[in-house]
Amino acid sequence: MLTRSMAVPHVGPHAGIGFPNVKDLAFEAPEARALVALLKAQKPLSCKAKEVLFHEGDAADSVFLVASGMLCLYRFMPNGQRMIARFIFPHEIVGLAFDTDCSFTAACIEPTTVYKIARSSLNPLCAHSPVLQNDVVLMLKYELRTEHEDHLPMMHQNAEARVARLLRMLARRTSTDCRKGERIQLPMTRSDIADFLGLTIETVCRTFTRMKEEGLISAPTPDRIRVENVDALISLADGDE
Repeated sequence: MLTRSMAVPHVGPHAGIGFPNVKDLAFEAPEARALVALLKAQKPLSCKAKEVLFHEGDAADSVFLVASGMLCLYRFMPNGQRMIARFIFPHEIVGLAFDTDCSFTAACIEPTTVYKIARSSLNPLCAHSPVLQNDVVLMLKYELRTEHEDHLPMMHQNAEARVARLLRMLARRTSTDCRKGERIQLPMTRSDIADFLGLTIETVCRTFTRMKEEGLISAPTPDRIRVENVDALISLADGDE
């Protein structure tokens, strides 16, 4: 599934994040101005929290641009456990794929607004627009390149490193400057975080508590995290500690 940010072209990998030297975000998304403009020309759709845009196994017949809110992409493993593969943020596109069927279910974490276009409308437009076709090809190539960059590396890390990596990703994707004391918003539940990080809810809760006790973070509310030691969190996320 394609889920990369495209609304702001060629944003530097360290812009506005308060986390320099981010190893797993060392490259930039390509421009996709024509594709974004086409999606924004569609009528916006308002979705409620927990509403599903498409289910795993559905025909991959639509492409979405998130205007506000957040989605998650998940599937159920053979043992019945839910695995969240990705969180989708504003200005990101989901639904472009090589497969004819959806590989994941896309559900709203919070009230979300999206733009939607049918693949049956997009495909002929691409056939007659080299610029639009190039956007789609670039984004598919980018997805192949980055598919294993954000999620899989953390599966080899301990719980604290995984949570640190998640916080760093959220700060970067929401342009939160932690060095200025800006708080990272966590609209997802602890259950969502556990299913994304491959941990239990109990482990996630204990890890947040331990990181607070160590002075890495503070949490005035469960959904607002302030990073108290940015450099230590970076080292932890990179597996340097």
